[in-house]
Amino acid sequence: MNPCETELQTQRDQVIAQLRDELCHIQPRLPQIWPSNSLFQADIGLDSLDLVELVARVEQRYGMLIADTDIPNFISLDAMADYICFRKPA
Repeated sequence: MNPCETELQTQRDQVIAQLRDELCHIQPRLPQIWPSNSLFQADIGLDSLDLVELVARVEQRYGMLIADTDIPNFISLDAMADYICFRKPA
């Protein structure tokens, strides 16, 4: 991996850790660690209200607005981290 790829991976790993933390505040019953490709609804049992709360927390934490049309794409930590890393302000 070149230095730019390493930096991007580190940034993505940090976003995933922050998302896990937010999710554990929303749903305290969740384990601290689970595979980042686990599906929010099918694998870890989040409902639509949990996802809406997560989106609101992400918007506040990262200073971004997330379009309602983008929310269905948030199916896992991986998908959400990719979205955030691609769109968050520098």
